[in-house]
Amino acid sequence: MASHAVSHATWLYLARLVIASVVSASSLLRDSSEGVLASMLLSPVGEVVLPLAPAIVAGDLVESARLCALLCASLVSMVASGALVRVWQGRRNVTEQMKARMAPFDMRATWTYAAVIGCMMTSLRIGRNGAKTIGLADVGLAIAISITPPIVNAGVLWIDNVRRRDAASATKRTEGMLNSGSLALINILGIVASGLALSFVVRRRASARA
Repeated sequence: MASHAVSHATWLYLARLVIASVVSASSLLRDSSEGVLASMLLSPVGEVVLPLAPAIVAGDLVESARLCALLCASLVSMVASGALVRVWQGRRNVTEQMKARMAPFDMRATWTYAAVIGCMMTSLRIGRNGAKTIGLADVGLAIAISITPPIVNAGVLWIDNVRRRDAASATKRTEGMLNSGSLALINILGIVASGLALSFVVRRRASARA
């Protein structure tokens, strides 16, 4: 019964993620900042990224493996959704919303941003006594902002690369695709790493007091 509930929750999570990714891809291609914001609000990806560090520190191998597998499935789903929407919507020029996620980014600022989000949201989740103090639905926005649109944008640009024949245009889109993907992956790594560090410190302090 418990495994059935977990399976149902996983499929529901993936369905919500695909919906958010489709909204994000459509909005990127139509240059709709409102639509991109809506996709951030819809995206549940924070529900997977945030609990990962506490699960690893707690030594819960089953939950850690489940979250890692779900995170990988999430990344594939977001890229695939962006690619499929790009195919469905036909030929379109690169929009300003897409360019904003294709541009080179400040590595130090990105790591700092991710670390702050990771520490802030992990501390809220753990609470002073190790108890969860806020719901998972409340913590996803900050993480979704930094992950969902860039990964979806990478899927959109991937299809553009396949279709483009001129080398200059393909090179530009390849660089943009790598920048988009790197931005999201660095945010994921920064959030998880800072969450690991904070969870470890909290666990050590709790053990010392005990």
